[in-house]
Amino acid sequence: MKRWSIKLRVTLWFTLFMSLLVALALGLLFVMGRSMVFQTLQEDLIRAVTDAAGELNSRDGLLDVSGLDPFSDGVYLTVYDAEGHPLYGKMPYGYADRLAFQHQGFQTSEQWYLYDLSLTVAGYGPVWIRGVISWSALEGTFSSLYRLALVVFPLLVLLAALGGYLIVRAAFHPIRQITGTAERIGSGSDLTQRIGLGPGRDELHRLAAVFDHMLDRLQAAFQREQQFTSDVSHELRTPVSVILSQCEYALEREQTPEEYREALSAVYDQARGMSGLISQLLTLARADQGRAKLQLERLNFSELAQSVAEQMQEQAAAASITLETDIQPGIVLCGDETLLMRMLINLLDNGIRYGRQGGHLRLALSAAGGVVTGTVSDDGIGMTAQQLPHIWERFYQADPARGASGAGLGLAMVRFIVQAHGGEISVRSISGAGTVFTFSLPLEKK
Repeated sequence: MKRWSIKLRVTLWFTLFMSLLVALALGLLFVMGRSMVFQTLQEDLIRAVTDAAGELNSRDGLLDVSGLDPFSDGVYLTVYDAEGHPLYGKMPYGYADRLAFQHQGFQTSEQWYLYDLSLTVAGYGPVWIRGVISWSALEGTFSSLYRLALVVFPLLVLLAALGGYLIVRAAFHPIRQITGTAERIGSGSDLTQRIGLGPGRDELHRLAAVFDHMLDRLQAAFQREQQFTSDVSHELRTPVSVILSQCEYALEREQTPEEYREALSAVYDQARGMSGLISQLLTLARADQGRAKLQLERLNFSELAQSVAEQMQEQAAAASITLETDIQPGIVLCGDETLLMRMLINLLDNGIRYGRQGGHLRLALSAAGGVVTGTVSDDGIGMTAQQLPHIWERFYQADPARGASGAGLGLAMVRFIVQAHGGEISVRSISGAGTVFTFSLPLEKK
């Protein structure tokens, strides 16, 4: 049975259940119907005998039966004397009157049903009245019903099977769509396929919606992976080409020490850039896999931020940008010093890269309510509303021409570092007016 399809098994179980239910209903109907008919028969028999007793009188010491109808509503009536000799009445054809009298008792004899009543007629004496009714007509009616049931029952079973199949087929239609979509994706690797059952509140519609949502995420993940591979290849191709060209230039003929030094310096710069890129990619990959571990320690975040600002002063000055600070002293938190320093460097470097000559870059830090809040704001080129949702994506550059020296991983690293410390970060920007990054980190609990 396990080899059968679920649809077939459900249909068979439904048919079996409906068959048992119909059989039980027919059985109860026959039992209750038979009981009600026999009860009605008894009531008719008692009523006929009782009415007959009321019609008996005596006249001049003789029994007067002039008012008695020996056959009434299918009941045959006979009057007997005290010794059991028939005095008046009518018996059905084929009835053998051999049963002893029982006062107000019911008896059966072959196809007959009997009821006896003993009474004393004033002026005459004791008599018996026996009522006889045939149940052969009743049995014939039930036999006809039985034969009808034998014909109707299979038809009901077939109807139940057909109805069950149609119901199960309609219920399993979403599953067929899910299976078909999965097969098309598996055969063609087309993640754009969707089940598309539409709105619905049952379990299968919810399953289809979850399946479609999963496919959306898978498609986005594959697209990010493809983009990631393309971007990494692009970012590594340039420094590798520079390294190879410098090496070829240095090896093709004898060079002066100064020329060798220039070639090695170029190779060193490119290798150092590649090392930084690979280090950031490794950190982000570990973060994706949940294996990035923070080296937490108690540190003075105010001093750390001031130190980073001083390190970035020279780079800001080279870009003709004034770097200002507004840092509340004595802010202490528990964090990874290297990663927090990287976060601040990336934010300030981003502000310098996308700032404008003669502009300003400001780092502010304050603590209140158990949270340290920091802002890095500039008055540079800013970003459009279409660019903002993408700035946290790896290798994304709002203005590639201005950010040619970067790989587009800085802000992705910033968000990872903030979230790894249990904080949040947001950005506001107006194209041509500047950008403001705001982050919050939990303070050290006392």
